[in-house]
Amino acid sequence: MAGAIAGFVAGGIGSRLAMRVLALTTPSMDGASTEADAIVGEITAGGTSFLILFGAALGVGGGLAYLVLRRWLPAHGRGVAFGLLLLALTSPLLVDPDNKDFYILEPAWLGITMFAALPVLFGLIVAPLQVSLEPFFTRDRTRGTTIAVLVLGLLPLGLGGPVAVAVILAVGLGLGLAHSTDAARLLEARAVIVTGRVLLIAVTLFGLVVFARSVLEILT
Repeated sequence: MAGAIAGFVAGGIGSRLAMRVLALTTPSMDGASTEADAIVGEITAGGTSFLILFGAALGVGGGLAYLVLRRWLPAHGRGVAFGLLLLALTSPLLVDPDNKDFYILEPAWLGITMFAALPVLFGLIVAPLQVSLEPFFTRDRTRGTTIAVLVLGLLPLGLGGPVAVAVILAVGLGLGLAHSTDAARLLEARAVIVTGRVLLIAVTLFGLVVFARSVLEILT
């Protein structure tokens, strides 16, 4: 649920606002076609709804990833660290030098900044929100409340396709690990904690280097 809300805000509303700002800063490109075949300056209810729902659905995956990885993230600045990790992993998609949008919509640095900020914003939202929501989802509740929570949590599956399959597999894996004492002991082992942190740092640094190279290629 925390991931869905964070995805709704960062991925859905955030991406729509970023697109709108770039359209306003490049009025000469009104009517032009973007990389995604959208029309610059044209806002449709269907397009906005898709972005928001898709952002929320992706956010569910991001929320599940956060629950898995949070034990290896620093206790202080956990949201920032997770956001930077997401930026490192998604920058090839968000900031692609071959994407013509960065060349037809100006200024390019503004577009790069706004889209690079989306995964970081997701991390900043999902980390404290997960802490706030966890007591509600882990306490004893009535049958009606349990059904309502399950329905809300499964709504993203309505999108179908790969997103639904990924969510089902992730939830199934999470439930299996949650009820496995052997898995719990293994995850808490010092060697696993240290190895996990080292791997996350390495992945983040490598991804940020790739991101920096893409930025330089676009701006030069």
